[in-house]
Formats: sequence, structure tokens, C-alpha cells
Amino acid sequence: MYRILGFIILGLLGVACQKEGNLVSGEGIENYFEVPGTAMDEESVLRREFQKETGSYLLFNDTLRKEFLGRDEDGFPRYSFETVELGYGILSSSMDKFTFHYLENMEIKRAGVSFVKERLLALMDKSLAPYSFLLVNTILQYPFYLEEGMEASEGFYGEGYPINFYSGTRCMAISMGDILGMDDEEQVGFLKEIMIAMVSNMLTARPSVLLDFYAPGKDYYDKSGYMYELFPELYINDLRELGFITGSLEYDEDYWDYRVQFPSEKEDVLSFMEVMFGDEDVFLEENAAYPIVIEKYNLLKKVVTDLGIHLEMF
Repeated sequence: MYRILGFIILGLLGVACQKEGNLVSGEGIENYFEVPGTAMDEESVLRREFQKETGSYLLFNDTLRKEFLGRDEDGFPRYSFETVELGYGILSSSMDKFTFHYLENMEIKRAGVSFVKERLLALMDKSLAPYSFLLVNTILQYPFYLEEGMEASEGFYGEGYPINFYSGTRCMAISMGDILGMDDEEQVGFLKEIMIAMVSNMLTARPSVLLDFYAPGKDYYDKSGYMYELFPELYINDLRELGFITGSLEYDEDYWDYRVQFPSEKEDVLSFMEVMFGDEDVFLEENAAYPIVIEKYNLLKKVVTDLGIHLEMF
């Protein structure tokens, strides 16, 4: 299974997508995500039923519209296209490009739809579901680079790499190629990866709900160096004493001091998020001697469940 290399863009949230219909539809504006009522082929019926049952649109192709405009002076046809554009966002947009290999037949498409409906969407309230799903075989992401001092027109694209999923404002694209061959345990692991990425970015866009979580670490985030130089009056043997479950604390015999690397706020949230979608009993037992860790875990768990995430399903 490919490792996830594309995460949800900051602020481009599934929870916002459900309420974002005005960006793609409205009075007098055709909604190209919607299947025409006259389309009765097997795929169209499947897509229409999915939207009716879940509230999210279903796509198997990133081209939303292809309109014939006529022919050029050499007689070649000209078309106007509208595509999903995964990187599009309300607060910010990604310049990365994406290419897709599509699912080959209806049997695989139906299997992908079952996975999304029965496993992924079951983990969240309906209001959190993405505006649309694009189910494909594989996804390649091509990162856009803009070096310091460059104009936007001077940017360039790097080599494409495979990703398991990508979620933007209008669409969550999922690479189904590996998923359909996974056993149950592997599928659960994949679902955890999706949920960790989704929820972490939902929380990043709502900084006020994390103020209590961040409070114990506010003096330490992103700091690194020798402990005595940074905090001469602080004596600890484990970062968990300060409420951190990530970062590093290693004794340097040459300096007779600990060298420390504190996590960033985002790294701190991610580390607890990974635990939250894991074995809670084991975590609580292993960290029973670190009250700040337990307090932060319980705070974050409440925030996540209040969002509408069904942690009990894991």
C-alpha cells in the first residue's frame, strides 16, 4: 500500500464542502457534479443513488464537462472542459497537478462505492462528508515548486508520485487500486490514515478548539537545543512529563546535558491523533504516570467526538 504523501490542504475541509454547493451550483448555474435525470446507464444510476443516500456526489472521472465548441481553421474539433481541480480551495489553493488512472469496470466501481458507504462514511456524521468523491485506480501528484525570489510564472513541477488519497474543497479523490485487495485489518489501517489526515486538518482550521490542548506546551513548541541553555530550571527525564508523546530527549555525555527537540503544535496534535485511532486502553495504561498526557488525550478526544467523528467504530 502506498504511503500517504498528500494530505488535506489547510482549510479545505470536508465539513465545509458539504455546505459549498454555491461554488458549483445555484440558481441558473448548471451543477456538473450531478448526474442528468435522463441518464439511465448502470454507472449513472449508481452515481445518482449514491448522492441520494449519502448527500455526496460520486465521480469516476475528473472531467465534469466536455462541450464541443466547433472546429478550428484546420478543421480540428475544439472543446471546453471543466475538471474537478483537487487543489482548488476557499482559503488557499494548491498549484500541484494530479493525474489519474481510472477504474476499469463496474464490478470494481461498485466495490469502491461499498467501501466508501459502508466503511468510510460510517465513521462520521453526514454533515462532515466531502462534497464529492472521485474513485479511481491510482493517483499521481506532481508537486509545484516556487523557489525564493521566483515569480509565479517561473515555478516548475516535480516528478509525480503515487498517493492514496487527496481531499480538497470540492472533492476527495481516493486511489482504490490497492484498497480492494486488502484484508479487513489492512482496510482498517487505511481508514485510520484517512481519518487522521481529515480530522487533523479540521482541527487546524479551528484553532480556538485546541487552546486548552496547546496550553501545557505553549512555552516549548518548536524549541530545540540543550536543556540547560533553554530551560535551566527544568529537570525532566521524559518528555511525557511535559505532556508530549513525540519529540526527542537524549543525553549527551560530552556536554553532560540533555539535547531536546520539542514538537510543533501540528506534530503534537498528529501524535495524539494517531493514538486516538489506535488502542486506547494500551495507551492509557502506558501513560498512567503522566497526568498531562492523559489530560491532553481526553481533551482532544472530546473535541474530535464533538465534531461528529465516531471513534467507537474503530
